[in-house]
Amino acid sequence: MMIDRFRYAIEVRDRTWFQDLAYNFFADNNMCMVWSQLAELSIPAISTTDFLYLRFIEPLHYTTLFVMRERFDSKIGLMTNP
Repeated sequence: MMIDRFRYAIEVRDRTWFQDLAYNFFADNNMCMVWSQLAELSIPAISTTDFLYLRFIEPLHYTTLFVMRERFDSKIGLMTNP
């Protein structure tokens, strides 16, 4: 049983989870699907809650930050260039 006063973020690293069944489960239960930065796995830019959790696992290059910012901005409707 989940406690309502907490917010939950779930990190998925298996491609079989990247489907509507999982996205809908997370959204229905107010669980955030973590956006991870991994070279070998491309995490879909799916928002399942009203917040995002970004996880940078590998050493970052500035272009990685730019790409993550573009993905985030496009999901919430912001311009990528201020």
